[in-house]
Amino acid sequence: ASQDCVIAITGAIDLVANANTCYVIRNGKPQMGQITGTGCQLSGIMTAFLAANPDHPLEACAAAVCDMGLAGEIGYSHLAAYEGNSTYRNRIIDALNHMTTQQFKEGAKYEIK
Repeated sequence: ASQDCVIAITGAIDLVANANTCYVIRNGKPQMGQITGTGCQLSGIMTAFLAANPDHPLEACAAAVCDMGLAGEIGYSHLAAYEGNSTYRNRIIDALNHMTTQQFKEGAKYEIK
C-alpha cells in the first residue's frame, strides 16, 4: 500500500519520510556530495538496515541515512591536510566499519516531524 512507501532525499539536510512521518536528518558534510560512490554506499547500507528491520522500514531507512552522514563526519575528521576525495571515500567506509552503537546514539542528529 502507498502508506508503506518510504522516500529518502539526501542533501544539505536529509529527509526520510512515509505518508505520515518525516525524519529531518542533519548529519554529514558538504564534501560528501563531491565523492563518487557515496550514493552507492548509502544504498548498500540502507538495504542491510531494511533486511535487518523489515517490520520498521521508515526507521531502518532513517537510521541508515544517519549512519552514513555520521560516518561522513567521522571520516572527514580523520583526513590529513594533503588528503582529498579518494581518501575521504575510504575514510567514510572505515568509519562505517568501526561505527559503534554508542557513537551512533551520540552522533545521530535528527528530528521527527
